[in-house]
This record gives sequence, structure tokens and C-alpha cells, in this order.
Amino acid sequence: VKAGGRAALESIVFSALSVAVIFVLSDIDLVQQFIIVGSEKCNQDGVNLCVGIWWSVSFILSVAFSRRIEKYKPAFDDGSQEPVVVEDQESPVGYKVKALPDFRLDQSLNAKPLFTACDER
Repeated sequence: VKAGGRAALESIVFSALSVAVIFVLSDIDLVQQFIIVGSEKCNQDGVNLCVGIWWSVSFILSVAFSRRIEKYKPAFDDGSQEPVVVEDQESPVGYKVKALPDFRLDQSLNAKPLFTACDER
């Protein structure tokens, strides 16, 4: 979020190039023979056209929308608002949300699972 759309753009370009390389490799007859015997003899123009259009449109739209991601700008805090979370040493994460009720769970009430994936010995 702090990097804005740069991180998203890097991910989009890497993913798009990976898909393009795999797509080009899958069009080689030797690769097609390895995957499905006889598929290299089939007419694949329609599939190639549809995948090419899909790849181009999704890449262009992804790049366009990644530019709309704004860098994170923290809101000005003048101290007039109360914090949403407060420190709590009993919490597993070290904080708790003030607006939520504090429900204590009795660990002795935890039921054992009916089925287990491994033997408990």
C-alpha cells in the first residue's frame, strides 16, 4: 500500500510475461505432442485468437487500473479522536478493539474432534 501501484504493476507485468511465455511454449509442436498426442495436427487458430485477445485486454486493463492505486497517506491525527485499539497483554495479538465486547472463553469447554487425520499416541 505504501508503494502505491508500483508493487501491483510489478506483479502484473511478471504474471503477464509468465503467461505469455507459457502460451508461446505451448504452441510448439514438440510440447503439444508431449501433452496430448496428435494435438499438434489440429487447427488452433480460434483458441490462439481468443487467448491472445483475453491476454491483451486483461494486461492493458490491469496496467491502467494499477495506476489508479494511490500511495498511502496517513490521516492527520491531532489527538482529538480516541484510538480504535488499545494494548492488551492477554490478547494473542497484543491489542483489542475497544468497541467490541470482551468475551472470555473457557478452554476446558473445547471439545475434542470426532475424527483426526493422524493417530495421537
